[in-house]
This record gives sequence, structure tokens and C-alpha cells, in this order.
Amino acid sequence: MQKLYGQGSAGEGFFTTDPQVFKAALQKVECKGNEEMLVALDTALDFPFGPPNTTKRVVAMFTNEKLEEGIEEGKHNDKISAIVDKMMTRKVKFFGSMPEADSTYLLGEANESEIETNNGGENAWDSIDFSQLLAQMGKSISGSSLQASIEPPYQKALFGQDKFAAEGRIVTAGERGETMAQGEIAGLKVSANKLGVILDNSGSMQKYRGPLRSQINSQFANAVITEVCGCGLESNGANGQIIVGMGSDSDSSIDDRDAFHRLIEQEKCDAIYWFADFTDKRSAAAENNLKSMLLHNRSKLFVRAVDISDWVRDELVAETAREKGLPEWEVRQYLDSKISSGEITIKPQVSSLRSIVTATGGEIKEGEY
Repeated sequence: MQKLYGQGSAGEGFFTTDPQVFKAALQKVECKGNEEMLVALDTALDFPFGPPNTTKRVVAMFTNEKLEEGIEEGKHNDKISAIVDKMMTRKVKFFGSMPEADSTYLLGEANESEIETNNGGENAWDSIDFSQLLAQMGKSISGSSLQASIEPPYQKALFGQDKFAAEGRIVTAGERGETMAQGEIAGLKVSANKLGVILDNSGSMQKYRGPLRSQINSQFANAVITEVCGCGLESNGANGQIIVGMGSDSDSSIDDRDAFHRLIEQEKCDAIYWFADFTDKRSAAAENNLKSMLLHNRSKLFVRAVDISDWVRDELVAETAREKGLPEWEVRQYLDSKISSGEITIKPQVSSLRSIVTATGGEIKEGEY
């Protein structure tokens, strides 16, 4: 573990082309009891594979136990989506043999994964022809194509295995001198050692600011709270800087458009809570840069999208009717047609944020508050 996750870790010693070396290493493995296969799988996915344009990356996992029956009895299964995302991000082809279970199907969502179910238990391998299975794997691997791309950023050690103690267990946050605070903010469960908060303080969000600040401060004593006018997301093409908010037309006293960089890179927050109505535009480039920054700094993203569409609709109708001198029913009819066609957006738009939230191990919640 120290060699894999330590400072300046190199890629030597993790792979071999000599089957005798592999057999000798396998014979030294001592079986001691129950296992936690998801931690082992995530560790294998962190191995220093060669460049994707010259290396076919493969991880195979064989187990006679459902993932729901490991040491943690399935408590880690909420990380499967993040593991699948890592497989696809790192272009790793996954092969597996395991008992049929919900977790089996979840792992099968990875692109080009191949999973063969077994009966589980002590006799699980009796019906498996490993020579045939390995031959099939070889054919599948040889028929796959190389990935012509650079190594993208990804989050290592999803289970904290980079902090394994000498006796072989995970060092808890408390043992590392960290205090993992847990709480619920606007109906969304959040956990963090140091929480960074971005609040949308545009006109439609003003009424939430005070109650949210009180709720956050009562549960996260060291939270760093900042505010931004709007919830758009742009990327500076020159340096990839992420700019959050609506723009220079903000008249708010607080408009921290550099919030993500400051909270993640300067304040070292390991979790970001973003509260907004999410109706402003976000560029794909900015979202990709945000995901890279979060993964690189091992920070989680929690998104609370509040639905205020009814209030926004009524405000638009009243304002437009007043400005144009038209009856409200006529404006409402026109506005509803624009909303139905998608020309005007008043509902939270968060679908593109889901992959970021999942990859970083955070959570997302939509709805009224």
C-alpha cells in the first residue's frame, strides 16, 4: 500500500510477464478469513498501468461470495457507481466471476465488462473451467483496441485504503486527528472534515440565505461559507479557470466567482456543498474542469437543487405584464408555451452534474425546500 499510494510512488514491481513470478507471489498469500472485495477491486484499479495508447488495461476479480456478504456486509456497495466510473475513466476492461446479486449487475454497467456468475460457496469453482475462462479472456483482450488518449484525472483510494495502518486496517479519520462531521442541510445528508459551501444569493434565493447559514454553522463548526450571484459555470479558455455565477452584472455585496478554486485549492475543503436553483447555463468545458479539480484534490461534491419554478413563473408573468402593459393571463399563456418548448428554463437543470457528484462520492437532491 505504501508503495502504491506513497509520495513519489513508481510503477515498478506491480506487474510481471513471467507466470512463475506470479505463481510464487500467489503462493505467499495467506487466507485468514472474510474479505472485502470492493476495496481490493478499487486498489487494483489504482495500479500504475502503462499509457492508454500503448497498454490494454485489464482487471479480473474472482470471488465465491456476494459483495453484500463481505466484511462490511454490503455497506460499501454505494461506492460501486464510483468504481464503475473509475473503470471507464481509466479505460480498464473488467472481467469477473461471482455469485448473482444486485451488486453483480451494478458492476456489469461498466463498458465492455464481462461477468460470469457462479453458484457461490465452497464448491463455487467446481463447475468453472479456468483454462477455458482464461482463454476466452485472452481472445477478448486481444480483440480490443488501444485507447488513443492521455491519462485523465481520477480519484484514488475510494475507501481510504491509502491510509492503511501497519496492521492492515484502515486508519479512521479520528485516528488521523480529523473530525468527520455529518449533518443534513436542506434535506441533503453531508459529511466532511472541512466543508466548503457555495450559496446562490440571486434574488430568487435571498430568503434561504439566513436559515441555511444557521443550519450549516450549527452542524459544521469549521465550514467555509461563500456566496455567488447565480449558478452558471464558465471556463476561462486560457488557463481552464472555473468561473461560477452569472457575470459582472451582479449587484450583490458578495459575489465570489472564484469560489471553487478558493475553497478546494486554498481552503483545502474535502467536500463542497452547492445550493442553487440551477437554471443558469453551465458549459461542458467548465464542468469537465470542475470534475478534474475535485478528483485531483479528492473533494466530494454535494448538490442541492431547489425547485422554485412556480415562484419564478409568477414573478416573470407579473414583471412582463407590468412592463408591456398586457393582461397577466395573456403573458402567462405565452410564457407557458415557451417553457413547454424549452426556450425558457425555470426548472433545475442538474443531469450533467450527476456524473461529477457520483465520481467524487457526493450526493445530489432536487425538489422544493
